Amino acid sequence: LDILGRAVHLGGDGFPQRLVSTFTPAVTSADGPAHELLAAPVRLDLGRAVEHGPLSLHRPGPARVTWSVPGTADGLLLRTEGELEADGFLVVRATVEATADVTLPDVTLRVPVREDIARYTMGLGLTGRACPRTYDWTWDTPTRNQDALWLGTTHAGLQLSLRDEHYDRPLNTNYYREKPLVTPRSWAGDDGLGGVRLRTAGGVRTVTAYSGPVRLAAGEWRTFELRLLLTPFKPIDPRRQLGERYFHAYVTPQEVADYGANVVNLHHATPPNPYINDPLLAADRLHAYTEQAHALGVRVKVYDTVRELTRHTPELPVLASFGDEVLAAGPGGGHAWLQEHLGADFVPGWVAPNVRDVAVVTTGESRWHNFYVAGIRRLREHLGVDGLYLDDVAYDRATMKRVRKALTASGDSPPLVDLHSCNQYRAPDGFASSANLYAELLPYVDRLWLGELFDYEGTDPAYWLVEISGIPFGLMGEMLEGGGNPWRGLVFGMTARAPMTDVRPLWRAFDELGLPEAEMTGWWGGDASVRTGHDEVLATTWRGADGRMAVALASWADAPVEGRITVRGRAVEAYAPAVEGFQEERTYPAGGPVPLAPGRGLLLRLRPATSP
Repeated sequence: LDILGRAVHLGGDGFPQRLVSTFTPAVTSADGPAHELLAAPVRLDLGRAVEHGPLSLHRPGPARVTWSVPGTADGLLLRTEGELEADGFLVVRATVEATADVTLPDVTLRVPVREDIARYTMGLGLTGRACPRTYDWTWDTPTRNQDALWLGTTHAGLQLSLRDEHYDRPLNTNYYREKPLVTPRSWAGDDGLGGVRLRTAGGVRTVTAYSGPVRLAAGEWRTFELRLLLTPFKPIDPRRQLGERYFHAYVTPQEVADYGANVVNLHHATPPNPYINDPLLAADRLHAYTEQAHALGVRVKVYDTVRELTRHTPELPVLASFGDEVLAAGPGGGHAWLQEHLGADFVPGWVAPNVRDVAVVTTGESRWHNFYVAGIRRLREHLGVDGLYLDDVAYDRATMKRVRKALTASGDSPPLVDLHSCNQYRAPDGFASSANLYAELLPYVDRLWLGELFDYEGTDPAYWLVEISGIPFGLMGEMLEGGGNPWRGLVFGMTARAPMTDVRPLWRAFDELGLPEAEMTGWWGGDASVRTGHDEVLATTWRGADGRMAVALASWADAPVEGRITVRGRAVEAYAPAVEGFQEERTYPAGGPVPLAPGRGLLLRLRPATSP
C-alpha cells in the first residue's frame, strides 16, 4: 500500500510487516532511496496460538484502504481490522472475544524499529531527545496526558498510540485535569499493571506494550487499538518558509504591507475579530479588512478554533441546554457572567476585558464541530479569509480534515493554516509534548509556532529538531518565548514572528543573499560537503542556481569555540554581512578561525579561497 513517500506491507495477521520511507534525509523530497523502518513485523501476542483466516482488503475511497482478518484461539475469537489513509494515518484494532471464561496472563504488542532509524524519540514522559537505549513507562491518566510515543529520524519515523473502545478525547491547554484520558482497560489490564518498555539490542529498538492479566468472561470482549502515524507527512518547503512573512498583530493592512510582511494573523479581541472563536460576529468589519489587505498583496488569517467559546455566540443558551455534550463539565466559578448564566457545571475560559468578552471551555468532540466547519466555509467563501490561526486545538484529525477541505474548496490561492501551542509539557496539560500531542493534525497544517514556555537556550539540537522545529513531521516553524534564539533557530530555517520581534533585518539579509530562491540543506540532512570543524557547531546551507552558497552556523558549545569552514574539504572565505541585532559585518579568511560565543552563530556568504 503506497502513499506519499511511504509504503505499508501487511502481514497475514493484519499488522504491518514492513514500513518503508522514501523521503530524503533533508526532508525536501519524497523520491529518495527506500529506508526500512521495521527490523521485523509488528506482532500482537495473546499468549496462545492464533489461527488466522484470509485477509480481506477494501478500497472505500481514493485516499483510504481498509482490511480485516478473522482469527481463532483456544477460548477466543479474534477480529483484526485495519485502515490506512493517504496522510499517513494507520490504525489496527484487534478485538478479542471470549468463548469461555479465560485469563490472559499478559497481552503484548511488539514494534521492532531499526536503531539507525529510531535515533530520536518523544512522548510517554520523554521530551524530544536522542532515543535512550532503555525506558520504562506505566499508565497514569489522571495526571498524565500520555498514550503516544514517536520514534524516528527526520526522514522516517512513526508515532504509536494505544487506545481502546472507551477512548474519549481529553481536554488540553490548562484544562487536562478537568477531563483527563480514560485509561484503556485493554492495554492497562484488569490490575492496572500495563505499560510500555523500550529495549535496544542487536541494532533494534523494540517497543513493547504489555497489559498484565486480562480476565474475560464468556461473551466479554476487549479492543486493543494501535494507531500509527507514519512520518514525515510531506516534504518541507524552505522557499515558502522564508517567502511567507508573518505579522501577528492587529494594525491596518497598509501598515502590514509597509512592514514588509505578506501574511497577517488577526487574533481575537481585535476590531475585525473581537470575540473568541466566533469571527462571523464581526463579519462586515472582517470582510472590509480582508479586501483592503488583498489589494495590497497581504493574505489574512483569523483566530478560530474549538477549545472555548465566547459568551456573545447567540447559540450559547441552546448549547448549554445539551448538558456536557458541547460545554465541558467542570467546577464552575470564574467570571461573574458565566456563573450567572451557566450555573455551576462548566469550565471557565478566556477573559478579554478590552472587548468585554468571556469564554467557556468546550469539549473536544461534539456536534458543535458541524457548526464550526460551516462557519469556516463561510469565512473562506464570503469573507475572503485566507486561512486559520489555530491557538492550540481541542478537536481530532477527523474535524481537522473537514476544516482543511472547507478551506480548500474555494479561494484564489491555497489556504494557510498555522498551529501555535504553548509548551504542553507541564502539570496543567498532563506533561504532553505539543508536537506529539498534535501529530495527527500536522498533515493539514502549513506552519508551526512553538511557542510560550519552550526552552531555546538550555536544550540540545535533538530537542530543537524533534520538539520545536516540526521538520520530522514535514513542517517548519517559528519561535516565540523571549523571541527565541535567532542563531540556533536559523539553522532550522526558523525566525521569531513579527512584530513581537523585529525580524526585518533578517528578512532583508535573506533577500540580499538570495535564500528564498536557493536550495536549503539542513544540518540534519547528512550533507558532509560543508564542515564547521567543531562537533557542537551546526551548519545549514543554501545553494543558489548561480552556484552561490550561504551558510547559517550556530553553536551549542558551553564555551567560546573557533570553527573552520570547509566545503568538500577545501577552506573557503566567509563574509558576514551586517545584520542589525544579529551580527556585525566581517570577513573570515579561508582556513582561519570563525569565533563563536556560546549560543550564538552567524549567517555567512561563502567564497572560494582567494589565490595568493
